[in-house]
Amino acid sequence: MASKPEQNFYAAMRKNAPPEVNLERIENLASRGWADILMEDTICGGSIWLETKVVHRPDRPTSVFLRKTDISAEQINWHKRRRQFAQASVIVWRDQDRNLYILKGKNAAYLTLAEVTALKCRVEDWPDFFSKLRAIIGVAAMFSARKHTQRIINPRMQEPDE
Repeated sequence: MASKPEQNFYAAMRKNAPPEVNLERIENLASRGWADILMEDTICGGSIWLETKVVHRPDRPTSVFLRKTDISAEQINWHKRRRQFAQASVIVWRDQDRNLYILKGKNAAYLTLAEVTALKCRVEDWPDFFSKLRAIIGVAAMFSARKHTQRIINPRMQEPDE
């Protein structure tokens, strides 16, 4: 049985992951929109959700890079909700030339090539890829700790709505 492009992308991630990174592929058949991979950083103890995509990079800057056929509305909404709960999530993808891209979940949308370029999503190589993901984990952990402290100080603070 032939592997899907996203499975090959995951296999390449596992092969190139540093030893302090643990990757767990999630197969969720019960709910639509969930991310594909949970990445854990064993040094800082944080984690990040990864939605993996393998897409064709368009030639024109105005062409859509991530289309509705590449990422669903449910996936976009799932990533935007992670921010409400101070959880890190990103969309990571690889194009036909094996270039790597990272898009923070809060920016999840149907993006043109020009928008992807403006957001500086492209990363140079696997070490840069994992370095940027680990940096996002660190920022999310600090934000989560601050939010938790605010709830302890002010227990009446409302929980975010779904």
